Amino acid sequence: MIDGAVCDPPCCDPDDRPNALDTAACANGYTCCGDGTWRCNADDGTPTCTDNHLGIECPRICGGIEGIPCDDGEFCKLRPGECCCDQFGICVEIPQACPDVWDPVCGCDGETYG
Repeated sequence: MIDGAVCDPPCCDPDDRPNALDTAACANGYTCCGDGTWRCNADDGTPTCTDNHLGIECPRICGGIEGIPCDDGEFCKLRPGECCCDQFGICVEIPQACPDVWDPVCGCDGETYG
């Protein structure tokens, strides 16, 4: 996450997932809770969130002056109208196919795309 960034509602940092920490792995999986923390599931696999509210995983930040990359199969999605250089985006999966919608947009390379 970017220092000082705040999610509303709180989200769980993907880098803090229990199995990603190489410490105490969760034998029955894990869940992102509504307070922004990861918790190991119960023995039967059900979430153990104390407030019974489930959360979401934070999007991974990319781009910016540092050029933070995304994983293979992902691209850095910027906000509409932003094209390059020092803008931050979020990593999203590259779609396997485009929807059958004609809505031309100007790409960051100056080309028009459907």
